[in-house]
Amino acid sequence: MPSSSGSPRGRRAPSEELILDDPCAPSRTSRDGGEPADARATRDCFKTPEGRYNLGKFWRTKSSSYVLARTSSVGTTRYVEYDPRCRRRVEVATVEGTRYVLVNAGDAVRVHEYNASTQCKATAKIRFEGECVTALAWRARDGDQDVCGDLLVGLASGEVCAVDVGKHVSEKARRLPATRRWNAGGNGVNGSRTTCVKWRKGGGMDASFDFVSLHADGSMYTYDSTSEGPAAKFTQPTSDATPSVVSSDVPGSNPSARWHFGRSTLNAAAFSPDGRYLVVVNGAGMCRVLDIAAPKPHIVAGFKSYYAGFNAVAWSPCGRYVLAGGESDMIEIWGFYEREVVAWACEGHRSWITDIAVDQSEDIEGHRILRFASVGEDCRVALWDWHIPDDDADADVAALDDRASQLTVSESAPPRHARRASFFGPDVHVVQSAHRNQTERIVPVMTHKLHTSPVTAVRFTAEAMLTATLDSMKLWLRPSHPSRYSRGAPHGGDPDESDRVFP
Repeated sequence: MPSSSGSPRGRRAPSEELILDDPCAPSRTSRDGGEPADARATRDCFKTPEGRYNLGKFWRTKSSSYVLARTSSVGTTRYVEYDPRCRRRVEVATVEGTRYVLVNAGDAVRVHEYNASTQCKATAKIRFEGECVTALAWRARDGDQDVCGDLLVGLASGEVCAVDVGKHVSEKARRLPATRRWNAGGNGVNGSRTTCVKWRKGGGMDASFDFVSLHADGSMYTYDSTSEGPAAKFTQPTSDATPSVVSSDVPGSNPSARWHFGRSTLNAAAFSPDGRYLVVVNGAGMCRVLDIAAPKPHIVAGFKSYYAGFNAVAWSPCGRYVLAGGESDMIEIWGFYEREVVAWACEGHRSWITDIAVDQSEDIEGHRILRFASVGEDCRVALWDWHIPDDDADADVAALDDRASQLTVSESAPPRHARRASFFGPDVHVVQSAHRNQTERIVPVMTHKLHTSPVTAVRFTAEAMLTATLDSMKLWLRPSHPSRYSRGAPHGGDPDESDRVFP
């Protein structure tokens, strides 16, 4: 069985990787004893329609499912195992002109240099003693914006922290730098595991909150990172099975509101590109779209999965489509205009999908193509190209983008195939799962087993794609001369190679 490649010291330089003769040859790693026996003969490149991706960097990291706890009274140490669903999370951050890869590992957030030519050893480590890090979210600062931190960290206890990564890296602090903490130790509003944290997009909007935290008990909380505020208090939900939203009983508290979506674990969330909508998915297979810019935020649309629960969700760059995947081993693409699932991405995985990342849409020969990636527990990475349908044969790209930016969800708009919503209460506009004979199906342009353990995170950057498992990360360099897509250059021309230099 193929497995992850060996340690970086046993591999050739990234520049040599770009000129491999065999496009899909296994890596010829050294046998100096510095790498595991199963780390040999691992695929170090793969083909796509636009060219070949090459493995540019490999990190071996501590497992994210365990945390080292210390007992000071007796001076001993012990390992504590947490929920195996505490998956690896990855963020790419730019701090004072240098890019870093942030990854959770046990009770710490490790900061690695993104540059493919640098060492793989962690540059810094942000530790949370005795707490397992389960969620990460990064945001870039706008100029001299005065914020308490640029990295959100969710912990297994339910606590959420804001960390200043730049200060930690520059001072090389051994202790955790000054942070802002909410729900400390899980003794505040929620003691269940934090499954996801997300910064709100759309800076400059008059909003009462700028990030949310999702928890394993089916609750979501809204926070204002610029305000500490008193501790919040919420009344118990009247029904565990019915979605509800309530404000805190304490005026000016932080968090300010709680959304409860039922008993199932909330697994992922994503803000729309304009910051107006928030999509939330859970383990019961419900994908709900919330209008958070309305005077009274509410569920405006959504859909039920074809089978079982959702683990990941993402928006298309135009804001027209929602991509969700999970235990059905496929990705369901839901359209705002159509108010239903318009396509299934199938045959790319043989087990649960754990994460989805959208690359970008391209205008190729008059067609708009959306490229996205998915990873799963079958150790596979899949790339997909979906031809975005035009509402009008004569509609141009600018017109479609303008319509997407002014999109409103009409409560009276029926689904294209007359599949009426069959839920009640707050979920009245959520439609049932799609029918097999009425849904377009697409197959991946690439699917390979690139790791030997379940892949739990995938991210795109301008130069590469990042994939991560519980104990390793890989950076895949984009093709040097793409034959199909032209990023950063006019269509049909060769891109400027200087745009691909790290960092």
